[in-house]
Amino acid sequence: MRLPVEYVVPKYQTNLYQAAFAILQDVADAQDAVQMVFIKYHRLNLDYENEDHIRRWLFRSALNQAKDIRRSFWRKNRTELTDGVHQTAALYQDPLDRHLFESVSRLPEKYRVMLQLFYYEEFSIREIA
Repeated sequence: MRLPVEYVVPKYQTNLYQAAFAILQDVADAQDAVQMVFIKYHRLNLDYENEDHIRRWLFRSALNQAKDIRRSFWRKNRTELTDGVHQTAALYQDPLDRHLFESVSRLPEKYRVMLQLFYYEEFSIREIA
């Protein structure tokens, strides 16, 4: 099974961005990670069992891409110009949602990613592990 990119991008881009942001804590880097995952999806032309398999592949790829970006030399040796957490938190209209996002963003990466995948993406504990 293979879904067209035109279907996959709008359906998963926001959720993949949130997962990548949980690792990177930077708006532009998270957007880059998601874009690279969609390019990889388009170029590889793999065959998947079902849509859930595609979803799991996209999230695993986004998390791996985010980790690669985080480890890159350029990211380790640059100066932050803006605070990505506050930029992204501003997208939430409800003050309670904004506060929750900022609180979760202060957690260590392994907890941020786990919370994102479990509560927002409804991955099972087995899938997260």
